[in-house]
Amino acid sequence: MDINIELEEMRQQVSLLKEKLDRQERVNDKMLRKTMKTKISSLKVQQYTEYFSTLFVITIGSVIFKAMGCSWSFVIGTILYMSVCAVATFIMHRNLNRDDTANGDLLTVAKHAKKLKKDYHDWFYFAIPSIILWLAWFGYEQYQIYNDVKMALGVFIGALIGGAIGGTIGLLMHRKAKNTLNDIIEQIEE
Repeated sequence: MDINIELEEMRQQVSLLKEKLDRQERVNDKMLRKTMKTKISSLKVQQYTEYFSTLFVITIGSVIFKAMGCSWSFVIGTILYMSVCAVATFIMHRNLNRDDTANGDLLTVAKHAKKLKKDYHDWFYFAIPSIILWLAWFGYEQYQIYNDVKMALGVFIGALIGGAIGGTIGLLMHRKAKNTLNDIIEQIEE
């Protein structure tokens, strides 16, 4: 009889432990999903910042370039380039922008995060050469406008300084996004 009582007590203890473990798993899952939503939200903020920057260059930048005397082909080329950047940003982020991302299967979220991380890496193979080409075109435009090497060089150096500042901000945003994606992937894989 003593053995039956002990066995029943052990069953109750196992049952209690299972309930506690189940509650703990639910709490951990909720915390993980909350963290995912926060991190995905920060990526969305960065995405919208990129859209705003693109819109700024397309609208204000185009007016400034035209006022400086740049050719219509340069202004339209800049608009097309920035439009390609905006579309690429949209395409890269589309899977993480779905409302069900943080509520769905975490393995799918990790897969989307890995894909976005790869896309961010691959984007540099397009962005860096295209920026160099755009800067060369801008330098050529300045030389055509001023027909004076010193004046064109002064404007071009000013543009390079502005580009360096913008590039630094872009690299910091890029690094932050990759770190956020690494955090998402690591937390899910744990």
